[in-house]
Amino acid sequence: MLILGVDPDLHCTAFTVVDELDVLHWYSVIRVPPELKGDAAVAQTVDSLVSLFSGIPDLHPDVILVEGQEFYKDSEVDANALLKLARAGGAAALACKATWQEAFLAFVPPKTWTGQRAKLSRHCAIYSRMEHDSWNAFVRQPKSKLLHLLDAAGLAMWGHSDNGRVFLRRARAHRQPG
Repeated sequence: MLILGVDPDLHCTAFTVVDELDVLHWYSVIRVPPELKGDAAVAQTVDSLVSLFSGIPDLHPDVILVEGQEFYKDSEVDANALLKLARAGGAAALACKATWQEAFLAFVPPKTWTGQRAKLSRHCAIYSRMEHDSWNAFVRQPKSKLLHLLDAAGLAMWGHSDNGRVFLRRARAHRQPG
């Protein structure tokens, strides 16, 4: 089963496709110029994604996992910034689903797949699972891209874990009609 992990951001959205053996099948990062704000940034992201996805016809993920957004009590995150991230995630999900209509799409809240782990600890754990040769070019990406790619890869890898499979089973059951 191929899982597409998506780490959305208003100016840098990362994608990875990983199978159940942690083999990387594809990855990419979409960058939007920082001078674009709000609707203009989201529109540019969608245009870039449609162009990117049209160039990879042989890729058919079974599941698309997009990191969702959550607002926590006592959080120091600005609610408006969170709404912007949610819009970027929605735009990425829309472009993914339009391209791969048969794939199951789910938004995964950050703490659902990361737990309480600090970002550096999480990235080290993800990096330690990259034993297959398919990851060689991935890990040589510039740090500005690599951090987003590690989150997208971690989300895709989590989808293959026991907890990820339970989440997907529940999400699919919840969406069944009747």
